[in-house]
Amino acid sequence: MPKDKLTQYSATNASNTDVGGVNIDEGMLPSAVNNAIREQMTHLKNFSDGTDAIDALAVDNLKLDGNTISSTDTNGDITLDPNGTGSISLDSGVVINESGANADFRVESDGNANMLFVDASANNFGVGHGSPNRTFHVSSPGAEVSFANTNMSADRRTMNFFMSSDKAHWRMLNDAGDAGGGAVTLDFTGNMTVPANLTASGTVFGDNQILQVVKATHSSTTQLTSSGAAHELTSSLRLSITPKASDSLLYLNFFAPFAYPNSNNLQYAYFYDVTNSGSVGLPTALGARMSTTWAKRTTAFDANDMDTINMSAVIGASNTNARTYTIYHRTEGAVAQFLQSTLGSAAGTATVMFFYIMEVAA
Repeated sequence: MPKDKLTQYSATNASNTDVGGVNIDEGMLPSAVNNAIREQMTHLKNFSDGTDAIDALAVDNLKLDGNTISSTDTNGDITLDPNGTGSISLDSGVVINESGANADFRVESDGNANMLFVDASANNFGVGHGSPNRTFHVSSPGAEVSFANTNMSADRRTMNFFMSSDKAHWRMLNDAGDAGGGAVTLDFTGNMTVPANLTASGTVFGDNQILQVVKATHSSTTQLTSSGAAHELTSSLRLSITPKASDSLLYLNFFAPFAYPNSNNLQYAYFYDVTNSGSVGLPTALGARMSTTWAKRTTAFDANDMDTINMSAVIGASNTNARTYTIYHRTEGAVAQFLQSTLGSAAGTATVMFFYIMEVAA
């Protein structure tokens, strides 16, 4: 069979009896020498331009065999070094360590020998760290990690993490790298510091943790009276609150001494949501009964008759919308006296009203 390309040549001299069908065996014609050289030049050209491939190519300690480049030197390195400012371009997918060998991967930058480092035996990835001890380990002086959602507004789309003053910090950044507000910090002992305007939704806090308390205290040298149909006792006791968690509980408590001279009329009181125009924390009434949080009949004795409203209710926050609560009061007709009793002698009284709301994580 004629040898029409380099891969058909034999490493045994005696087996090479032709070049492209031109006889070069013993006793060949002189004219065959020129023709054989021309054929061989054609084979070399076809090899150089890729028309005819060869099985393998060895250059010094480097071997190209099929799709594999390897070193023929035991434990030898292979270096790809473009000239000057040239670069290496790979226009397809790249797989490193396809065989899963215990071989580390490292990328060096201008100032860090371990800008990227994959520890094969530990299955850890380091940034700026040659011995990462976590799945993802970032380490360098002043190291910061940022995550940006490009679908968000440019002035608030980056979450930034960094370590400083022996604390971990979390904050929001704009595209210029400026912080949009205070940072949440955490020290080694577990103490967390949060901005004053922290808000949350859902189960974020520990069970039964007090999230906030708002309160109102009302006192005056002017007497406050109340009688008749249910009405707001005083707008001075209104309390506004914005729950920090939608699934939290609101504990409402109201305390107010009162004078009820010479009367045994019934009184009633309950909490009222001013924002949503309705009473809160009341049980379901059976029949014509009045649903209330507090009810009291004071036994009539004399002008010094005194008693106390002390009532509580627990309601679910339901959402994190702001709302305002107040106190509603009703009597059967007699007048209840708050803050200052009508009796002006030493037997008279001056008292204070107190209303608070405590939000507790569910």
